[in-house]
Amino acid sequence: MAEQPLGGMTIVVTRARPQAPALARPLEEAGARVVVAPMIEFRPRDDSPEVQDALARLPEYDALLFTSANAVTFFQRALQRWGESLDPAMEIYAIGPATARRVEDCGWQPMPLPAAYRAEGVAEAILSRRRGGRLLLPRAARAREILPERLTEAGIEVTILPIYETRPAREGKEILHPLLWQGRIDLLTFTSGSAVTSLAEAFRNPPDPQALAALWRTPAACLGPVTAQVARRNGFHVSVEPGEATIPALVDAIVETHRRKR
Repeated sequence: MAEQPLGGMTIVVTRARPQAPALARPLEEAGARVVVAPMIEFRPRDDSPEVQDALARLPEYDALLFTSANAVTFFQRALQRWGESLDPAMEIYAIGPATARRVEDCGWQPMPLPAAYRAEGVAEAILSRRRGGRLLLPRAARAREILPERLTEAGIEVTILPIYETRPAREGKEILHPLLWQGRIDLLTFTSGSAVTSLAEAFRNPPDPQALAALWRTPAACLGPVTAQVARRNGFHVSVEPGEATIPALVDAIVETHRRKR
């Protein structure tokens, strides 16, 4: 029988439902009881004039930069919808292995960037390969500005293209509420700051003091320093933060932390 180091644990996955299995599956294989409680959902912005204009002007860009697999998915969707295609000579940068794999799934050849997960490291990696030129950055409608600012300061003309929106998902609160009251959650997992914010706001508006107190008592595992920072700022107790911001590293860190507590 395979080892199940997380046996007996109830772990909550707060990712959007389509992305949840990538984290839920390895946790279940390690023996955990996984509760998928989506706190965010995604909506495409295919219809926006901004997207249509950017796609029509693709030949004007020298490079594409994808910071997430979601951005790749929604960008490809928009290309297909409007009958556009990429020039094979276009440089495509992908941050992290999951994003690079998604680019390859689309039939494109990525130039993988080290999963530095901080704007400074990503910008440095890009600038080591290119100076100047025009770069298109498809991403969520609301995202941090540090990376494009760094690239712009270094002489790259960056066009930000909001290709999808991240919204709070209602179903997550409905799933979590009874579990919080019963004290049946051993660990919360967050892979984005937006999921953290959505969960905190769900129980703050309207205020639910007992549920909030239960949330603050429950350990949290966070993917990446930015997510961990948002979690701490919202009152969560971050107990797991892997050195590398990938799903396998997060699962390994959860397993190792649980083993040390035994």
